[in-house]
Amino acid sequence: VPLLPWAVVPELSAVMAYAQAHWQHIAVRATSIGAWFSLLAFAGTPVECCLLVSPLTDMAGMISSMMQAANVTEAQLEAAQEIAVPDGPALSWRYLCYARSHPVSAEGVTDILYGECDETIPRRVIDGFIAANPCTLTVMTGGEHWFHTPEQLEFMKNWEHETLSRN
Repeated sequence: VPLLPWAVVPELSAVMAYAQAHWQHIAVRATSIGAWFSLLAFAGTPVECCLLVSPLTDMAGMISSMMQAANVTEAQLEAAQEIAVPDGPALSWRYLCYARSHPVSAEGVTDILYGECDETIPRRVIDGFIAANPCTLTVMTGGEHWFHTPEQLEFMKNWEHETLSRN
């Protein structure tokens, strides 16, 4: 499945339907763009807890930042529909319109782990999401977007354990 919301969201919705048919207790654990897809797909679905690591919660803002970095205007993107950029995925007018028309929110118990040095998701975006949603934030000092070093992985493991124990 390509990483397009109109392809991923139905797949995740099918996974959730299967989970609901087979289990009484459902939790979600997602990272980065997976968090955005999960929040889209599971909107209105009760889960016992939701653990998000470095969540991308403002895709429209992310695309706008990518457009600005590539010096691409909205008018140019709308006219071309898709524009290749040298340092990342192609910019897509359809994707931007989808992201704008499908904002995400958190429902129920949601815990977020964020790395202090995340270069992908600005802290102001995380803070804005938390201000608008019932979330608990844990920030790892020196943590990055992708938790990958032994220290970061240990921190994440401890966070997961503590969060699940609390919920």
